[in-house]
Amino acid sequence: MNTNDLMPQRTLVTIKKLAEITGYSPAALRKKIERGVLIEGLHYVRSPDSRILISLHAFQAWALGAPIEPLCKMTRGANHA
Repeated sequence: MNTNDLMPQRTLVTIKKLAEITGYSPAALRKKIERGVLIEGLHYVRSPDSRILISLHAFQAWALGAPIEPLCKMTRGANHA
């Protein structure tokens, strides 16, 4: 069984971890963010310490050309304390 199949849809990973999983370099992923290919609130969020965390589900949807829900819907109603 592929371990990527076990990851929940709401899994957020660092650029470094996404690079390990996908084979894209960290620089290529950052460039996709800079160019607006990956969109904040849709494909990634910034943590309270400003670190970029990318949704595995959203990235996979982007790679497949599939529609996705904004990340804010995934966290709606969550306690942000």
